Amino acid sequence: MGFSDALNLVENVIKKYEGVRAEAVKEVKITKVAAFNIVSEILFRAERILAYLAELEKLMEGGKVSRLCGNWVLAKDDGMTLASRVKPALAVSYSAKENKVVFADSVTSIIIKPAELTVKFRSFTITIPLTRNSIEENADILKSLGSKMLFVVDAILARVEMCGKAHGIRL
Repeated sequence: MGFSDALNLVENVIKKYEGVRAEAVKEVKITKVAAFNIVSEILFRAERILAYLAELEKLMEGGKVSRLCGNWVLAKDDGMTLASRVKPALAVSYSAKENKVVFADSVTSIIIKPAELTVKFRSFTITIPLTRNSIEENADILKSLGSKMLFVVDAILARVEMCGKAHGIRL
């Protein structure tokens, strides 16, 4: 349980989404393809983050809270697993009860569920089902928020990779 379950969730989302993306890339306008690619990039980077966190979680001692390298704190409680860092403010959480993974910084959060992606940027929130029609309809929004979403997952990935490598984890 924990980040390994979150990794399984994201891997399953990727499997389903890649079929949607492959079909869409052949048929939608070139201006909309970028939105499908952004979603793919988010999912693949999320998968990599969770792979590192699943390995780091295995190193965690029996307690509910553990401090990892680079000011990361790993906490588990009642179906919720959280990796958090204060400066810069970054967090990854997995809720088994809600079956969702959240990647966040102080301004932006990305929520991945089995059939949808939710993006929160300041006070703006949008939930997009991972279907061809929904992504095509919301392509402009996804392209506008793409750099913000990629910034969040890239910032988390860079720091989690560094932490993993400090513990001898190579993926």
